[in-house]
Amino acid sequence: MRIPIAMGCVLMGMAVERSAAAVTIVWDGEVGATALQSDGVTGWTSQYVVDLGVFTSGFTPTVANLGDWGANWLSLGTASYSPAPGGDVASANFSGSVVLEDNSLFDAGTQVYMWVRNSLTISGYGEWMLVTDDASSAGDDWLIPDTTFSDQTTPAVTWSMFCEAGEQTVVFGGIESGGTGGEWDAPATAWCYQTHFVPEPAGTMALVLPALFGLGVTRRRRMGMVG
Repeated sequence: MRIPIAMGCVLMGMAVERSAAAVTIVWDGEVGATALQSDGVTGWTSQYVVDLGVFTSGFTPTVANLGDWGANWLSLGTASYSPAPGGDVASANFSGSVVLEDNSLFDAGTQVYMWVRNSLTISGYGEWMLVTDDASSAGDDWLIPDTTFSDQTTPAVTWSMFCEAGEQTVVFGGIESGGTGGEWDAPATAWCYQTHFVPEPAGTMALVLPALFGLGVTRRRRMGMVG
């Protein structure tokens, strides 16, 4: 019986080590924030998703390489935008969470982005917004955490999309009426978030994205999703 007991102790030790190496990540937006499409009038619908993820090493997303984003994207998880939870427009928001169990797919220190889209497959003009943290904003860097010997499941690492242009770096779309950076149109009404239409050429993206999100599902199953 000594051998099975010894083996059991080893396995229990491995289980403890694996469970400890985990970090819960939460991403969300400001409750009730005005979110508009590129026409400056139409609000985001429940078709919009906020995808949290990273780009492959060496790739920097810009307006000039929109067609390559999909092929270089690694998704941590997606959160659905809720335009009016409970019928209350003032409570519109999005929120998602994921447990990062290790750094096998996502290297520690990699820059994280929120990619907002109105569709997983692009047909005609899509509506996108891409933002990341402002590097000059101390204490809120959107960087993949190091899970080694970590047990930061409570409290979670939380990254929020604020309604202030200076809190985020905008690659595409816009944050806050009159904010700098990104690509957006100036509507008559004030807004917090605004997607921008994806210009041509978009043909290759329609082929890349469906396959991409199939891979994303596989990765998330390995990491383990939470509510």
